[in-house]
Amino acid sequence: MDRVNILVYAFVIILIVINGASAATIQWNGNWAWDCDFPGGDLSQVKVSGDQCGGKCAATAGCTHYTWSAFNSGTCFMKNGANAKASAVLSPGSGTVCGVVNNIQWNGNWANGCDFTGADLSRVKVPGNQCGGQCAATPGCTHYTWSTFEGGTCFMKQGQVSKADAFMSADPSIVCGVTDVPLCDRDNDFEVVGYADLPGTDLNTYTNVDFNTCRQQCRSNAQCQYFFYGHDVAQCWTKRFNAYAAGTLGLLTSTGAFSVFGQFDINGNDVTSVWSIDHPTCQARCRAEAQCLLYQWANNNCYLKKATYNGGGVLGIKATRRTQPECGTKIRGINLGGWLVLERWMTPSGTGPFRGTDAGVAKDEWTLCAQLGKSACLTRLQQHWSTFITNADIDQIIQRGLNAVRIPIGYWSLIPLKADEPFVAGAWQYLESIVKYAGSKNLIVWVDLHGLPGSQNGFDNSGRTMSPRGTWDTSQENLDRSVNAIAEIANRVAASADLTRYVTAIEMVNEPLGQNSTKLREFYSKAYAAVRSKLPKVGIVLHDQFQGADQWNLRDFWQRPNHPTEVIDGHIYFAFSNQGLSRNDLAAFTCSSTGKDVAKSSRVLPFVVGEWSLGFNCADCKAKNPQCDCEAPGGTEWDRKWAELQMDVFEQGLGWFYWSWKSENNDVWNYQWAANNGHVPPNAGSRVNTCASLGISFKSVYENL
Repeated sequence: MDRVNILVYAFVIILIVINGASAATIQWNGNWAWDCDFPGGDLSQVKVSGDQCGGKCAATAGCTHYTWSAFNSGTCFMKNGANAKASAVLSPGSGTVCGVVNNIQWNGNWANGCDFTGADLSRVKVPGNQCGGQCAATPGCTHYTWSTFEGGTCFMKQGQVSKADAFMSADPSIVCGVTDVPLCDRDNDFEVVGYADLPGTDLNTYTNVDFNTCRQQCRSNAQCQYFFYGHDVAQCWTKRFNAYAAGTLGLLTSTGAFSVFGQFDINGNDVTSVWSIDHPTCQARCRAEAQCLLYQWANNNCYLKKATYNGGGVLGIKATRRTQPECGTKIRGINLGGWLVLERWMTPSGTGPFRGTDAGVAKDEWTLCAQLGKSACLTRLQQHWSTFITNADIDQIIQRGLNAVRIPIGYWSLIPLKADEPFVAGAWQYLESIVKYAGSKNLIVWVDLHGLPGSQNGFDNSGRTMSPRGTWDTSQENLDRSVNAIAEIANRVAASADLTRYVTAIEMVNEPLGQNSTKLREFYSKAYAAVRSKLPKVGIVLHDQFQGADQWNLRDFWQRPNHPTEVIDGHIYFAFSNQGLSRNDLAAFTCSSTGKDVAKSSRVLPFVVGEWSLGFNCADCKAKNPQCDCEAPGGTEWDRKWAELQMDVFEQGLGWFYWSWKSENNDVWNYQWAANNGHVPPNAGSRVNTCASLGISFKSVYENL
């Protein structure tokens, strides 16, 4: 549907359902509104019906805005000039319609020859190509305008806007842009659940529409209680629940409150039922059940219900929701890897914790302590813990424009050890010290349970290398001890006012791989309950098992909106395999294919890339493509470009954590070294390269990707 038809279509729909505008302010419906006028600036006029005025203006050379009135049986007054909505004046009860037509040619999130009115936050003198980065790095900045004023000034602005709020400027040198991204949905009147549907009574079906149009159709229909939007087929079904006089339906929303629909029912989709309980107890049962999307309470009986899985679309239910995390501050974070959980490749020197040991024997923390013995291992690790990461590192992290740290720790630092486990405890006090300092400096802090009993993946990063994979899920004892480890993190955080204030989120487990989904469900349920019992507001982070959250075999387990602080963590690396792409093709692949993966994952829960790096398997690339230019000159410049493109992509979700802050190696796995040597931007918030500069725009999370 083209822009003109969308405008006309929207006009007709609103004409049916709205009787008039607010008596106090102009209520804009996209680019047009009722009971308003633009004084002066007349270009021409034509007799047409009101729903054709916007289209006439768009088709008339020079027309930038318009007013329609009932004069002479209906006249469209086409106008020319700066077409800011702020220039419109209220005309209560007049029945007029005013609107703007934007022919702005957007390049992703920025354009030439456009401006935003007012809402100035601050200004800074920078070149035009740095204005967007300055805005993104400035708290509160949501959009901006750059002009040649005083040799080049970036006017940073605040407030909820979209590209539709920009107006054309007569000065083609002016640049305007938005930092808001497609995955940030600021409309909070519908809970949206990815890959889900519910049975009910269909009201209407709409074809060839986008998500926002589908939602508006439900919003404007008093009978519509929810909708299903099939993003794969661009089709919309508006629905209502089945009428049932004795029934009460309740949706546990992401605000933590229930939205209740009286005298309605849903057939089927039961998780469980409980007989002879009152309404508040039914609500409490739903709140405690991980799969409960809605409950039905009827005749003192309680039925907990889940969504129907539908991989081709999303479910939207009329209910007030929380502001999406994607609309807030983007995470630009760093992992403190190789510190409290050892990985030999990160500290291989003759002076580090693995000094004097055989790499074939002491290949991880388990075997290091087994070789040294507990006493000697503790002494060596205490030296490493106290020197590898210090307050000075936190200060440098802040100077690099990073705003978050993710801190791995192993189960052996939290719960009693078995006699045959060579690990040593003692790392927590060092974590606690760094958390308090980082938190006092306003950094976001995530504590990540990086290793579980029996190893959740068989990798050295779990504390113990095992082949072909870890044995964590083969033992109930391992699962129970893992829950105890998570519970102990929650207990220690809850026991400290500083830790409670500064720990933003707890990650249940890092990189689980190959587990039986039933066991993992059990672990997540118990771990979730253990954390929530002590820390009701802390974030809970779930790793996607390297599947992508849209393919995750536990997706239906979290298919509800009542987890206001849950986050999916995915790790995206090109270091272990790649497509054999040239640098130019890899840049395009990152912005397009990886960008789509981030969007798809964000349909389930807010998505963060918890680990990534510039590490690249050049040998694999050359084996797949003899023309691979991974060793061509200009490697440093390429690294920075690729780093900035990945940052741009990952910030379409919640953001990212680079792996890792430091190591003993001078390479791109060492962010401290990489920043000092030009491989990553010196400030993570001030970047030159974007996917838009490649002509690639990000799609909305609800589009057909």
